Amino acid sequence: MTPFPAAATMERMAAQGLSFEPLRLRVLEQVDGLVRSLAAIRPAAWADPGQQVAGALLEARRRLEDHIRFRFGRGRGAPAIVVLFGGTGVGKSTLLNTLAGKPVTETSSRRPCTTQPLLYHHQSATEALRAPDFLAGYAKGPPEPGQPKPGSMTVETMAHEDATLASVVLVDAPDYDSVEGANRRTAEDLYRIADLVVFVVNPSKYADEETWKAIRRARAEKKATAWVFNRAEPEDPAAEDFRRLLEGAPVVVIPRDTEAHAAGMVRDPAARDALRGILRDLLLGDAADRLRLAELRRSWDAFASGLDR
Repeated sequence: MTPFPAAATMERMAAQGLSFEPLRLRVLEQVDGLVRSLAAIRPAAWADPGQQVAGALLEARRRLEDHIRFRFGRGRGAPAIVVLFGGTGVGKSTLLNTLAGKPVTETSSRRPCTTQPLLYHHQSATEALRAPDFLAGYAKGPPEPGQPKPGSMTVETMAHEDATLASVVLVDAPDYDSVEGANRRTAEDLYRIADLVVFVVNPSKYADEETWKAIRRARAEKKATAWVFNRAEPEDPAAEDFRRLLEGAPVVVIPRDTEAHAAGMVRDPAARDALRGILRDLLLGDAADRLRLAELRRSWDAFASGLDR
């Protein structure tokens, strides 16, 4: 299956400030038609190859509906989805609070702290983020009191009125190396819909195999990424070693702060500014549109490549 030219065309049109709405709607009709065609195929269920084909068709439909259709369904001006992605105990929740500019999610030394994802978004995006085709199969709504049930398919959404963050949705994802299978599956689903993945590591996680399995995958898939080394110790060469392993890619280094849990946010002014710099480019002009369309093109190419296999 060849790469879908429409995504690249829409990307160019956005860069030129042109309206791609008619093209987007035509493509959406084509994607819906492809979903219906896949649903109509009935391979022989009694044979092993038939079972494998049925599984592949189901996965193809899921990708089309949850990722491709969702991406084409978002009109111009929709916010970019920025997912904080990392292993157990790296401090993702503290970083989300820092990016938000206030404590909006729990931080704790308990592991894991994030058992359900939190989407922090401008109020104008509320309807779209609670629509059935966004993270289909998940219940979505504001945080509720009490502990969530283990394995529950729930995404918490928290709306704000900060116009400076209107072009992004900040996501605090569960740990990709969680012992809970439901947490790992949710982290995977959030990775797939992310327009930008912010990898968060710390001195104990930056070189482990699970971290590098995720990093190698993101690089192979050409996913848009940013890198944060959290809780760096003074005079510890680990952060520089991580930068070396990334072959010199820019890394935001957050110094260790023993009071960060109590504060719920990064307190060092320089570190806060560097962290917020990750979002700065997304808050200018149509940068979020270009990022979303680049991810759409990447998602379609990955989907098409998977069908070829």
